[in-house]
Amino acid sequence: MSIDRLRWYLESIENTQAEEVDCDTVFELMEAVVQEAAAGADITELFPEIAIHLGHCPSCRDLFDTLVALGEHGNS
Repeated sequence: MSIDRLRWYLESIENTQAEEVDCDTVFELMEAVVQEAAAGADITELFPEIAIHLGHCPSCRDLFDTLVALGEHGNS
């Protein structure tokens, strides 16, 4: 295991909240979150629970990053 991967795991554990949203909830809200992010909004302020989940879940983060990139590409 690389040092970067270990660091990511440790940061995830440290930042874990007592109650967090799950992947299904993130997926349900993904369109709104992506639209706000593509418009330049700070999703950490607008969707703090979603931002925490995106910091912990590589699958949801990859989907989010891909959708934001597609949105930015489509607006170019």
